Amino acid sequence: MLSFGKNRVLEERIAILEKENSELKQKLKSEDEVFEEINDVLLKLAKGLCGFKVAKQSNNPQVSQIISKINETVEYFTNNGDKAVQILIISCKFTLLRL
Repeated sequence: MLSFGKNRVLEERIAILEKENSELKQKLKSEDEVFEEINDVLLKLAKGLCGFKVAKQSNNPQVSQIISKINETVEYFTNNGDKAVQILIISCKFTLLRL
């Protein structure tokens, strides 16, 4: 009987460990998806494509801070890029009016 009780305790512990392992794998998969999106947004930004932000969230506070900074940078470049284009349009119109 003691052996049966020990086996049951071991089986319960194994079940708990398997559940924890599964949860950790899911968290890692989720973080991988976040890093893939971060990489995608950074590649687009490097090509000059603005307006793409990281939408996925992370449970890791450091990764969340990185996501926030990336999104702030994208917004800054997007806003300033729009202003630069507006200045060029106004300059061209002014030049055309002088002709």
